[in-house]
Amino acid sequence: MIQFPESLQIIGFDSIETEPMLYRDEFENGYIRQTRRMCLAMQKANVTAQCCSNECYSEFLDFWKSAAHGAVWFLFNNPEDGQNKKARIVGGKFGIERKEKIAGIRHIDFIIEYYI
Repeated sequence: MIQFPESLQIIGFDSIETEPMLYRDEFENGYIRQTRRMCLAMQKANVTAQCCSNECYSEFLDFWKSAAHGAVWFLFNNPEDGQNKKARIVGGKFGIERKEKIAGIRHIDFIIEYYI
């Protein structure tokens, strides 16, 4: 399995939502049925990573290409608990602004989902 680049410094990690693990069906007679949807709950998080060099950014781009532009599951070191989690990128953007280009710093913002 692909590993998220260790050279990227995670400067922001905010958990935004947890998907429920249950299906809920309500019947006309008032009976409510709940069934399990999956074994593990999914968590989404906003992640901000920082690259301080061109080598670090090219390492991220290599990871991005090998991970099928974020569609493939990869191992991600969760800063909240320090454990490796199986994650995938579900949104976000990355690029470089003029002020960052002068300083040589790039910020990469993306959203991941992972199992809790």
